Amino acid sequence: MPGACSISSLRRTRSRASTSVAIREYENFIDGRWTTDNAGTQIEVIDPATEEVVGRVFDGGAKQAVMAIEAARRAFDEGPWPWMSVRERAKILKRFSEIMESRHDELRDTVEDLRIDLFDDRRYRRGDARVRKVGRPAGNIDLAPTILDFADAQPCAGTGNCRTMDGRSLVPLLSRSAQWPGHRGLLVEYRVADAGRYATCDFLGVRTSDVLYVRHSRVVDPATGDCVPTDQRERYDLRKDPLELHNLCPGGDRCPTDSRQAGLEALLNRLRNCAGIAGRDQRVDARPFCE
Repeated sequence: MPGACSISSLRRTRSRASTSVAIREYENFIDGRWTTDNAGTQIEVIDPATEEVVGRVFDGGAKQAVMAIEAARRAFDEGPWPWMSVRERAKILKRFSEIMESRHDELRDTVEDLRIDLFDDRRYRRGDARVRKVGRPAGNIDLAPTILDFADAQPCAGTGNCRTMDGRSLVPLLSRSAQWPGHRGLLVEYRVADAGRYATCDFLGVRTSDVLYVRHSRVVDPATGDCVPTDQRERYDLRKDPLELHNLCPGGDRCPTDSRQAGLEALLNRLRNCAGIAGRDQRVDARPFCE
């Protein structure tokens, strides 16, 4: 919001080289300016992947919180944003998008540098050696099977009352004791009855090591705030576009007509109804196995 503030917004003020990373120091952005007024002490920001200090920020504290809240209230009551037309707001958001695009490489490098690896947070390792990176597709559905594998347990609430899990245990992958599908497809989905925190209400998608493809069936109508039916698509080449900025289905309906698109549609339709893993589970009601 133009004229508003965010106490959590950060700006690089200066940097110095260290043995491995540049240590950056940041101020807080309040009422249209970067400031340390009424700020507390500095807090070190630690990269959980390397355990190195990558920056320092100021603890805003109660006084800066009050400054930020008062500035936000003034911006909302007296600023131009609440009185702008949809067209005027769209121009500002488009300019914001252009600035983000111009800093694509910087943002990509920041995200990649601060990536947190699964089971690699120092809070949980307790001094143990870091887990090596494996570079294979894995998802949240693999967490439950992994925990059960560590516990030498089964997904059963009682005798004969067992669940069929769609994910794989990561233990064989990390220990190099078993093969792992290199081009594994993972289902991604989101569904809410009413409009929630996102602009979409219902989507299904598939993610592989090099592509993300999503089909939206309901989205939020900006005019009413209600979920309405739609048929919009997104497809991203993750090797060339890891931040998912360039939709290969412009307009939401003009997807490529190549063989890969047909393969993604087939994969999505198969995974949306899959159950279990071949070689580990029995087939459930003639449904296909997950990958």
